[in-house]
Amino acid sequence: IASGRLRMRTKIEDMMPQDIPQVVEFQNILDDYTSTTPITIAIESKSKDVALMKKCAEDISKRLEKLVRIKPKEGQKLNLKQRWAVMTKQFPVEGVEYDTVKLVKRIDCKIDKEFFANHMMMIQKKKDLETFQAMYSSIELPRLIENINNSFEKEFVDDADNLNSLDGESEAILGLERIYKFIKSIDRFADNQDSLKVVDAVNEFVSSPEYMISSDNTLLIITLHENVNINDQLDDAMNLGEQVIDSLDAYKKLYPNLILGAGGGMALQIDESRALAQDFGPVKMLITLILILILLIGSFRSWKNPFYSVVTLFIAILWVTGFLALVFQYLSMMSASFGLILIGLGIDFGIHLMSGYRDGREQGFNTEDSIVNMYEKVASGVVTGALTTAIVFYMMALIRFKAYTEMGIAVGSGIIITLVTMMVLLPALIVFDNKEYSITGNIFRKIHLGFIPYILNLIVNGIFGIFRLKIFSILTSPLQFRFLEGIGRMVSNVRMAVFIVLAGLAATYFSFDAGRKIEFEYDMMKLEPVGIPSGITQDKVLEKFEISTDYALLRAKDLDECRDLIKKLKKAGNRTELIGRDDGITEYLPTRKEQEENIPLINNFRVKMKNLPIPGEYTNEDHKLFLGELTRLHQNIVEIGELSITGSGEKNKI
Repeated sequence: IASGRLRMRTKIEDMMPQDIPQVVEFQNILDDYTSTTPITIAIESKSKDVALMKKCAEDISKRLEKLVRIKPKEGQKLNLKQRWAVMTKQFPVEGVEYDTVKLVKRIDCKIDKEFFANHMMMIQKKKDLETFQAMYSSIELPRLIENINNSFEKEFVDDADNLNSLDGESEAILGLERIYKFIKSIDRFADNQDSLKVVDAVNEFVSSPEYMISSDNTLLIITLHENVNINDQLDDAMNLGEQVIDSLDAYKKLYPNLILGAGGGMALQIDESRALAQDFGPVKMLITLILILILLIGSFRSWKNPFYSVVTLFIAILWVTGFLALVFQYLSMMSASFGLILIGLGIDFGIHLMSGYRDGREQGFNTEDSIVNMYEKVASGVVTGALTTAIVFYMMALIRFKAYTEMGIAVGSGIIITLVTMMVLLPALIVFDNKEYSITGNIFRKIHLGFIPYILNLIVNGIFGIFRLKIFSILTSPLQFRFLEGIGRMVSNVRMAVFIVLAGLAATYFSFDAGRKIEFEYDMMKLEPVGIPSGITQDKVLEKFEISTDYALLRAKDLDECRDLIKKLKKAGNRTELIGRDDGITEYLPTRKEQEENIPLINNFRVKMKNLPIPGEYTNEDHKLFLGELTRLHQNIVEIGELSITGSGEKNKI
């Protein structure tokens, strides 16, 4: 019952020392902002069906923003029947009061166009605002293209270094994409006079794209911000992650032509938990125990005692799991491996005890005396070996990393519990099996059901009869390890012993030399389970947008410090090319001085725009100018591409 409560926490920060500055700061950010890295939902269309991706994004957003979790109110006094119903996830349960937890703070599906329409000019730098206004000094199409060319040449051709900066390169990419769509809309209008497409293209050209779509139009991303603190409300956060993934699975059926996936910290934790549950789950453990059982039967030439040792080991691991559920409730990625470790260490205890018992039987002792012989000859060595191993693991509890502490306590305590179980339960099973009468058989016979133990005995003998076949003896003969006697004679020779010592010294030297070259792997994504869905999604986002779904977070004490940090980060990004994007509130909130400088420019622009003449006709001169400026625009785009390659080489994004 206790082991059913054991859960896993796979976040890296949960495994680190809790007093180091980065972890303390992370906890503070969580306390202040609830969420750190949002869930990133990626919608991919290999056929570049942008309209379908947008429709899917809208549908998913409407569904996910309503996600809630209904759970029993805390502090209720529930009877045993109600507790069982709640634990087995029955809903609703009579007499139980429930709370509704809102799981989603907000979903960023598309930009707030109204905000940008009202405030875009005010949040521009003065230089950028002047460039913007120069571009729209005329609304005649040929002269508009001419102004675009002038702007491109001033920003990127004449100032090529701007292409190598974080912001400059991003602006160039965005500008090229907007120009492409704008020119494409003119082309469509020439074909079918569809003015609505032109209106959409112009709106996007003047402001910015409404959705976050990759430059090759194959990937659209939306972000979901949790309304629950993953530290204080882990169950709620995990429930949110599970609901998001289940919702995406449902939408995959509705949109079979799209590829949907979730990335980010929470999606990664869900996938990690599922992978760990599968890798360290009962199936893998059962296969391991069966293989060990076959090995032991082949070595001991008997199936009963090896079978009892495996059963004892299984029970011991179950006891350890219950103990850990009561002590920790949650396990990290490292401590989750305790079961497989205990199988390897715990079966050794059983092997030594069975060997001691077999020696007694081979000397002619009866069952009871053989058990006594086992304790006298073998038990002290088993206990000593178990305690020394447990001490080593308990020492890990002194390491500041929480993951090592948990693992040390889990495996150290597991070894002690497994030792006690093997020392007590295994001998008891052996004695019980070798008694001269059958308790259960007598009981069944008294109630006239004696055929049941008879049938069970036939089934057991039938299953284990394979181990009595000659072919099994032939196949398992190497497991007798008779070659060890020859090795013993060989190494007892003095010359051979000297050779082994010298060879050992040489191997030690080369191992020490090679060991100094070992490096740490700092990319945590390379340590994740291979092929998990969230990892694939994160790789796609990184490839298409060159931003990570898991990023560094910094807090500033005021706006001035925030501006200073952003400035330093941009410089670091330009220098190292390791930063894909930096964001901060000050990107949308210029200084009061900058706003005051922009006000007269904006007022003058408003007056100028109202007085701009709307051309009544499109002349031959206009047409010649238009064609010439299109040619010039093509040349500028080619030159920007060449400058980008010259500056950034293969790393260029343009």
